[in-house]
Amino acid sequence: MDAKRDIDYRDAFLPTMEGLSRAGALLVAADSQGRASGMTIGWGSIGIIWRLPVFTVLVRHSRNTLHLVEEAGDFTVNVLPPELDEALAYWGKVSGRDVDKWANSGLRPAPSRRVRSPIVEQGILHFECRVIYRGDMIPGNLQPDLVSKLYASGDYHRIYYGEILACYGAP
Repeated sequence: MDAKRDIDYRDAFLPTMEGLSRAGALLVAADSQGRASGMTIGWGSIGIIWRLPVFTVLVRHSRNTLHLVEEAGDFTVNVLPPELDEALAYWGKVSGRDVDKWANSGLRPAPSRRVRSPIVEQGILHFECRVIYRGDMIPGNLQPDLVSKLYASGDYHRIYYGEILACYGAP
């Protein structure tokens, strides 16, 4: 039995933004074989684009998660409770290319409702999203002070617009 209840994504906006600004959230995707991994994100946005509810996430080209989202065509965003901040930090420090983040962090994947990529079982909020647009940042279109501050290494982001197909969480 699924103890998590559906939530209108608009009602999840404030707790999600608080989670992102506090310690981040987990972006999770699965490859074609169902192997899932992901990364901690601190940047994201929820809004309406093309008359659809959308969660926008950014993934650097150097991240293993980029190829997972590309393969899956979907992703989940999972807000964790504060007591799991250490696991959240771990997911941001190591690469899924090198280690099994699930086994080493104590987090558990769980089947999602509408997409192939799993959710994080211990999460308090989950967004299931299907990629409806992707685009690489154009460095010349970004303010120079942000380029020097955030992209000194040249490792720019690909921006994903994910249609929110489901939003739910702990009661």
